[in-house]
Amino acid sequence: MYDKKISIGKGLYKAWEYGIEIIDPSFVGIVDENNKEIVPVAFDSIEYSSEMNLFVCKGYPNRYTVYTKEGKGFDDYKYAEVADTKFTNPVAIVQLDDDKFNMVDKTGSILLDENYDKYVNMGEGFVALEKNDKYAIFDTTGRQLTNFEFDVVGKFKNGRVICSKNFKLGALDIKLTTAVPFNYDFISDFNRNGLAIVRKNGLEGVINKDLYPVVPITFETIDFVNMYDFIKVKDSRGKYGIFNNKGEIILPCVCDEIKHFEPSAKYIPAVINGQVAYADADGKLYQGKEAIEIKYQLKKQDLKFSTKKFLPIRYKILDVQKKIEMKKYDKGQEL
Repeated sequence: MYDKKISIGKGLYKAWEYGIEIIDPSFVGIVDENNKEIVPVAFDSIEYSSEMNLFVCKGYPNRYTVYTKEGKGFDDYKYAEVADTKFTNPVAIVQLDDDKFNMVDKTGSILLDENYDKYVNMGEGFVALEKNDKYAIFDTTGRQLTNFEFDVVGKFKNGRVICSKNFKLGALDIKLTTAVPFNYDFISDFNRNGLAIVRKNGLEGVINKDLYPVVPITFETIDFVNMYDFIKVKDSRGKYGIFNNKGEIILPCVCDEIKHFEPSAKYIPAVINGQVAYADADGKLYQGKEAIEIKYQLKKQDLKFSTKKFLPIRYKILDVQKKIEMKKYDKGQEL
């Protein structure tokens, strides 16, 4: 009956009908196991929220209709998006013909008494709506939870949402209480370890969700590296160092460069005064002949994993290269 069907779970299928000719557009809808149409096979595209059993259907010419899993469709909008509201009530954000936004519940009812200029789908059951260049936060019953006091509102990530108030950045928690005071010039999203980079008065540091300064706000730049397990910093002299995510110094700010290293790496490679150096996870620094020894140990390991062809010969070549570097180091020559 249909040209193509793909299961989307819960006994429902996306179904396509192709046009008369290959160049004709295909149409998509939703059917059940008995091919009963839940959403007519008449739309250009359909997005589905399994948690809320709502479909956002795009038709021609760029008009949107929202359908329930029971097959009830309501109204025709310029834009629509299902909000991420699995913790509360299912709603869709819709754009009306006056180019303003409102919320529609699963029965098709408009929830709010007035329409708004912009919206942010914050996740975790919250939607921010803008009026007169300020945002307020609503839940998905249409209840207003904050004043119109935010310049910018972000999306929840790892239990925090970054917002701007009076053009200073801070963060709210899931209860919409202030988790980070609004006195920063920049705040990154909190990563999986509960850490965020902050900037104040031109300098950067790292805080955790309890506002503890894991890395003091004294550095020019900071980056999370290697799956967020390490923190790379650069001081005012342009020297680099490494902290772990507990705020312990692994490499002091003495490095001209810190090279890429894998999360499972035993050593962190660096360059200090033009010479190769390494640090281990405990913060022990290896320089000089110790660093040269580690360099060639790592090269041999790479050979072992890359190829076994001519391995003994390749090992001998590396041994010769290591001896040459050791002699140069003894003579104080540039490596």
